Amino acid sequence: EALLRIQQVEVEPLPRPVVQALASQFEKTSVSRPEVPDIDLSSVDTKLVSSLMPFQREGVSFAISREGRLLLADDMGLGKTIQAICIAAYYRKEWPLLVVAPSSVRFTWAEHEDITKMTRI
Repeated sequence: EALLRIQQVEVEPLPRPVVQALASQFEKTSVSRPEVPDIDLSSVDTKLVSSLMPFQREGVSFAISREGRLLLADDMGLGKTIQAICIAAYYRKEWPLLVVAPSSVRFTWAEHEDITKMTRI
């Protein structure tokens, strides 16, 4: 609308095939929340599971539904560490486990010492 008000600018609509092609691509790639199944976490310590916020539990369930293959990309302070510990605890029978993280976050893991002892990480 703003461009139409400028006298020196001529605006032409996009050809219909272009609009249709873009629309179909948008429909294919539109961001939608995948259906996350409710995973049975009875094999994980109940204290750990009960400490999860609903969105963290959804993240853990999503990770487990993808067989642990995901990138936890929540914003800082939203509990990626506790989710990672819970996911790791779920797969306890498949250990050994290797945690690779920048040295700066070793203190974050140390803060969760009670949880890591609970899960024996």
